[in-house]
Amino acid sequence: MISYNYLAFVYDLALRRFYKKGLTTLMNKVNNSSSKTVLDVGVGTGLNLPLYRTQKVVAIDPSKKMLKKAKRKKTNANIKFINSTLEKCEINNTFETIILASVLSTVKNKRVFLQKIKTLSTYNTDIFVFGHFTPEKGILRYLDLLVQPIGKILGFNSVFKLKDIINEADLTLKSIEPIYLGGYWSVLHLKNF
Repeated sequence: MISYNYLAFVYDLALRRFYKKGLTTLMNKVNNSSSKTVLDVGVGTGLNLPLYRTQKVVAIDPSKKMLKKAKRKKTNANIKFINSTLEKCEINNTFETIILASVLSTVKNKRVFLQKIKTLSTYNTDIFVFGHFTPEKGILRYLDLLVQPIGKILGFNSVFKLKDIINEADLTLKSIEPIYLGGYWSVLHLKNF
């Protein structure tokens, strides 16, 4: 797997325009909620950081170089950065909102990761996910299967089914907002009940 430390210098240039609509949709949902505490898992270079309002945010990412870029985008004084994977991080609080923006496809053990998300959430926690989801049929399913070997080299899983997330984590799907390609890229709203 190629480390995201090596991709940090091109990440914004390559993905800013593509991620803009999804991150804006996701952050509008966060900012329209009454949430005061947010866990932003896989914050990367912080493309969404300028969109936070006054929330107290814990931003976590395993890449030092990605976090270095994210810190330059910090516009909210209430953002704390942690250089770690979620699974290894020792966070003892719960959060009113948890954001997973284009991160689930990079996680090696989704079951462990999602169980950690559940321990950091309460009954009322809003969990927002922005990412791509492999359809059960059609050309995009075959494209994901074709790209899978390259994805593994780059550090992501191109085959990523929505039902697997919900079943593995035992989360409730509240809503899906399609962003690109008829919902291939979407923003999900999940709850821990």
